[in-house]
Amino acid sequence: MMESKLGDADSVIVTGSNLKNQAEKAAQKNPDQLDAYLFDITLLLAIQNEDGIPQLPAGYRARPLHSKDIDMNYFALLEQEEDSFHLDKKAFTEKWGIIIATVTLVIELKYIHALGTRGRVESLIVDSNHRGFGLERVLGTYAFKLARLLSVYKVTVGCSDNLIALFENCGFRKDIGNNVMSQHLDSFCKEEELAKCFRSEGVELFNASILQELDLSKMPELRQNLKVRPLRVDDWGRGYLNVLEQLTVVGAVLETDYRERFKSMQSSTLSRYFVVVIEDLDLKRLVASGTLYIDLHGNEAHGHFEDIVVSENYRGRKLGQYLCTCLLELARRVGIRRLTLEARDRVLEFYKKYGYRRVANLMSYKFCE
Repeated sequence: MMESKLGDADSVIVTGSNLKNQAEKAAQKNPDQLDAYLFDITLLLAIQNEDGIPQLPAGYRARPLHSKDIDMNYFALLEQEEDSFHLDKKAFTEKWGIIIATVTLVIELKYIHALGTRGRVESLIVDSNHRGFGLERVLGTYAFKLARLLSVYKVTVGCSDNLIALFENCGFRKDIGNNVMSQHLDSFCKEEELAKCFRSEGVELFNASILQELDLSKMPELRQNLKVRPLRVDDWGRGYLNVLEQLTVVGAVLETDYRERFKSMQSSTLSRYFVVVIEDLDLKRLVASGTLYIDLHGNEAHGHFEDIVVSENYRGRKLGQYLCTCLLELARRVGIRRLTLEARDRVLEFYKKYGYRRVANLMSYKFCE
């Protein structure tokens, strides 16, 4: 598997300029600028000449997000994802190299699929004054090709009905019977507060004390032999992967590899991992698990509700409901504003009870089964 050169959340942007080559020349004159790119620019160069990559119109170029892009319309562009915003054309023509389109590929570390990585395409936005030139397809294809280059086992994107054809042209396929659900919470995430939930060292994935602060009064108490806690570095021996095997393919994972992946999750700063498990204290075995994954990009912290699974012998005891409530309250506690999940048709009504609503079709591509 190719070692990833991307961060946890990585944006490809398109800039518009009347003088197409000035940015490249400027970068050559000031090599320090290259160090401030969000990810290795050679990844884009590796796919730009591949078959099937649509070409940008003259006057546009694609590059990674840069640390100085706050001064080049990036956050104003992000506002167009949900709010109406119109770029002043005069300002555009007078200011060289302004950003007029963006897409983000989020790379998530997983324990499933032989410690694989999963890709998620988000925030594909083209400025309202630059639509109709095929930029959406260019960026969607770039994101798809980057995901393949980085050897993710699967890449997904949520889209409305009218965008299905666009993403099919980028390489995605409609995941029939699967949906994207979402809800907005009345909270705000401060990254410094979120960081306090984690330590770069320690046996727990995140600080257990935060679970004690959650309001779980609406849930029945668990039996005394069952304990809700964070995933631990030594849970390989308590059957964590055996629990995940009841959800999907895990593959052969050695304990040393499990611990290495644990440390990577624990020390991640661009993404945060809250893996909550339930342990049977009598058997010293894990019997249920759920994940709140948080990616930090753009102007918000986006939470993903994932991998809810209960061991077969413990089903019917409302452990799944307990985990759903726990993760939802955890999202509120750490200040997540937007929370999404992927759900099959048969469980849409179940998740509606927790405040979610269907917002999009799920498009995906599995690079390995």
